[in-house]
Order: sequence, then structure tokens, then C-alpha cells
Amino acid sequence: MGWINIYSINILNSGGKSELVRHIIVSENIQPRYIIGDRLSDFKAGMENGIETIGCRFYFSKDEELNQADYVIDSLKDLTNLIK
Repeated sequence: MGWINIYSINILNSGGKSELVRHIIVSENIQPRYIIGDRLSDFKAGMENGIETIGCRFYFSKDEELNQADYVIDSLKDLTNLIK
């Protein structure tokens, strides 16, 4: 099994999620298809990096923030219906 890198917002000076996502894309040489989150900053990070966003209704999510996502699901189990 290979190593898995762990990334945190604390590794960047700016502290912005968009920059963290960009850093991960470059560092890992990947192009993710989706970002799954529950806060507006998650959806902005996706939009600013050209990635579709999926909002998940967790206990602390807010509808006005979820409305900014490309898709909204009620549970992570719903991902199987959305991602094919």
C-alpha cells in the first residue's frame, strides 16, 4: 500500500480553501470531478477550480449555502445515485 498525503488548510499562508484545492490538484497531479461539502467555502473552492460541487445536508449545513452547490444530497449514501 502506498503513502497517502494529508492536507490541511494550515499548510497555506492564505488559509483559503480555493488555494488549498489548487495546491492539492497540482501536488497530486489530479483533476477531480467533484468536491463534496456542506459550506459555502467548499462550493466556492470547487467553482474557482472548475470542479462540480455536491452539497450534503449535514446537521450544521445551511440551505442558503447549499443552494450554491451544483447538486444537493441528503446523505453521503445518495452519492451512488448521483455519481455513475
